[in-house]
Amino acid sequence: MKKFLFLISAVLISATNIFAQSPESFKYQAVVRDGNGATINNSSIGIQMTILQGSMTGTAVYTETFAPTTNGFGLVNLEIGTGTTTDNFSAIDWANGPYYIKTAVDYSGGTTYTDLGTSQLVSVPYALYATSAGNVPQNTSDLNNDSGFITDPNDADSDPSNEIQIIVSADAGNYITAGTDGGALITNLDDGDWTVSGSDQYSTVTGNVGIGTTTPSEKLEVVGIVELSLSPGDEMVILNDDVWTHGSGDQDFGDGGDHFMVASRQSSFESAGIYGDGDHVTIWSPGDGAPGQPAALLYVNDEDSYDGGTDSDPFNNTALKAYLNTAGNWVAASDRNRKENIVQLEGSLDKLVELNGYSYNFKLAPEELEKGDQPVTSYGVIAQEVYEVFPELVDVAEDGSHYVCYTEFIPIIIESVKEQQSEMEEVKTELEEVKQENEILKAQLKAFEERLKALEAEK
Repeated sequence: MKKFLFLISAVLISATNIFAQSPESFKYQAVVRDGNGATINNSSIGIQMTILQGSMTGTAVYTETFAPTTNGFGLVNLEIGTGTTTDNFSAIDWANGPYYIKTAVDYSGGTTYTDLGTSQLVSVPYALYATSAGNVPQNTSDLNNDSGFITDPNDADSDPSNEIQIIVSADAGNYITAGTDGGALITNLDDGDWTVSGSDQYSTVTGNVGIGTTTPSEKLEVVGIVELSLSPGDEMVILNDDVWTHGSGDQDFGDGGDHFMVASRQSSFESAGIYGDGDHVTIWSPGDGAPGQPAALLYVNDEDSYDGGTDSDPFNNTALKAYLNTAGNWVAASDRNRKENIVQLEGSLDKLVELNGYSYNFKLAPEELEKGDQPVTSYGVIAQEVYEVFPELVDVAEDGSHYVCYTEFIPIIIESVKEQQSEMEEVKTELEEVKQENEILKAQLKAFEERLKALEAEK
């Protein structure tokens, strides 16, 4: 069987002036649960509320019905006095109590109600009674010379309508002003944590701010996903996760421990981002290409080349230095218009033959050895040897570490091959000349042999 757990969480007077008229309603909160104690969420139900006078089985002075829908927590909010009824809520004489409230529910949303019990309306609802408060003064003049309380509320100004109107709190600048019509205005309830300045808001708190946590360890700590967007379909997501929601299905980037992901999402199938964890870093991109540029997965720009005074294109003015094309190859800028002091290489072959190629393993760090990583065989050169022949191809750090730019060997190899080809052409020409000379000598030898035979025959 289902149960209806009801709570009177807040009883508020809906009347404008508590001293002038009877109220029209009070608030009532309830949580609907099934027989197992689970809340009944997002469901339409029917509720009948009855106010009884005198006892739990007393006279029904007011009956009304509601057809609310529970929220995601099984909660319903009612205002007793505003439901469907033929009775008069304002006619209830709250001074002639006690009063009880009976609850009945139809879980199917109909009007076949099941009685769930009755409880007494205790002190809070009796604040609803206003008309019986006859000994409460209705204006400030009634308070004059009221023995034992206020003898003279006049503040000595010329306006008698503003007496006893401002209640100041202990916090400077916070106060409640009572209006002459019985209303109230709460002003400047600022605890100093946040300050509103025009359309801006800022905090002067010197500690940390937490969202989703009560113990932030940084200036701003968020437990959960952070999403920044200008409009739907134009958003950036920051999350501590290894799964990215994609139109083709979730993409799980790995299990390398603590991870991060920063990504932009144009649609479920169009996104770009970077993921990192304790094992690796992964970059993904649609590869569609920037406006006016070759299609690429990744562009590398030099910010020093930006010139907003010329145009707002971040790829112009020689800013684009390289990109990773959709085939997975690096493409470098090499336009003649970007270059100056162009000099063709000479003597590359003689220098290149001074270098040696090697196979080797890079030394592993202790942590890598502990993890069981295995050395990988690589092919390359020794930077120190290259520096002796082609110093322009080597960078040297302050600690003495040497780094080689392998791609710049390409023009050296090109010129070396050309030089070698030229030498081969020369050798080929020389061989051709030797061949011709050899043919001449063979002809001469043959003629000599024939003459020698003729001489022998004459003897």
